[in-house]
Amino acid sequence: SATATRAKIDALPVRLEALDARLERASANVAQAQLRFDEHKADRQAQERDLAMVQTRLSRFKEQLMEVKTNKEYQAMQVEIAGGEAEVRRLEDRILERMLEADDLRSGVERAEQVHADERSAVQAKRVASEREWVELVQQLEQLEADRAEQIRELPARASSLFKTLAQRRNGIAVVEARDGRCSSCQVRLRPQLLNDIRLNNTLIQCESCQRILYYEANPKVSNTGAAG
Repeated sequence: SATATRAKIDALPVRLEALDARLERASANVAQAQLRFDEHKADRQAQERDLAMVQTRLSRFKEQLMEVKTNKEYQAMQVEIAGGEAEVRRLEDRILERMLEADDLRSGVERAEQVHADERSAVQAKRVASEREWVELVQQLEQLEADRAEQIRELPARASSLFKTLAQRRNGIAVVEARDGRCSSCQVRLRPQLLNDIRLNNTLIQCESCQRILYYEANPKVSNTGAAG
């Protein structure tokens, strides 16, 4: 029906927005993974600078050790050297840990980038399909509206006026099926006499509840809830 086709057209922008959001999430994941990697790298570089400073200070202590005059000075220098060497070991161990962690973080960035690339391809394919669907739906709607306009022109004046009025007031749905003893639109049960009159299909009969025009199909091929106006 024209109403159902129009609803599909109206739903397409929402679907496209969902595709954009999907791609934005993948892009954000790449940015977050890269940020973690960059922060980790900056921390490791800071520790490498600290290590270089400690090593420089340790080399200076060792040079000064050869120039001390007293045993007390010698012992004090040894304490400084021992502390420096301990600090070097601590920093080297920490830098090694950071290097191993960096491998995992780098892999995380690569995985996020691959997911983003896959999502970009999938979203692009869906976008192309949606745009093709939009063109087809617009063409379908134009044909349905042209057919409806032709049918309306063939109706008697009273029927045509009633049809147009109901379509405007009932979201484009003016004619619906009477099915299982009910109006298929508002689901109100129909009076037996009214239902018998509808089965004859020889006059315009409106639902006493929603006012839509009712028709009866003895052997419906497709189950639907209504016809577009």
